[in-house]
Amino acid sequence: MFKTLVLIIMLSLNGCATITELLKLDGISTLTGYNNAAIKGTDLQAIPMALRIDWALQNPGFLLEHITLGLESFTYPTTRPGVIIGITPLTRFIYPINEVLKIYLEGGAGPIYLGLKTHEQEKPGFSFLDQLGLGIELHPTQKLGIILGYRLTHMSHAGLLRTKNRGIESNTILLGLRFRY
Repeated sequence: MFKTLVLIIMLSLNGCATITELLKLDGISTLTGYNNAAIKGTDLQAIPMALRIDWALQNPGFLLEHITLGLESFTYPTTRPGVIIGITPLTRFIYPINEVLKIYLEGGAGPIYLGLKTHEQEKPGFSFLDQLGLGIELHPTQKLGIILGYRLTHMSHAGLLRTKNRGIESNTILLGLRFRY
């Protein structure tokens, strides 16, 4: 799956006709914020840093005209020794209130490296991050958007490893800039 997503990114940035007939580059976002997870012992706090690329469907039907497909690469440096690194495909439904204000609902799941030891997952290693979020985009100009959002996240390795698999839920507040094409 990861190789396919990288190929789509490379082809769309290089202007491949077959990809651009289906998807068009819609924007790039940079995000940061605050993340807090309640885990055994003490809360885990992190500062998310992410880069997101969004594509819009070309010639969408009525229901698909406000949907973007995104790929988000991120790192979460934590207050404990360790880091969370990953990449997540996300689908976002954007509803314009007017030309300046848009609200959105998004969701996705992807692989991560959980680089710290926790009671819930035992040792560092491969996991998944599921995300569901909502937020607003303020557009002072047509090409620039300011993002304020909230995400509920769940980390677990889905029982694929021979360690405990008690999920880790967290809340994330995001602030970012979106540059539209």
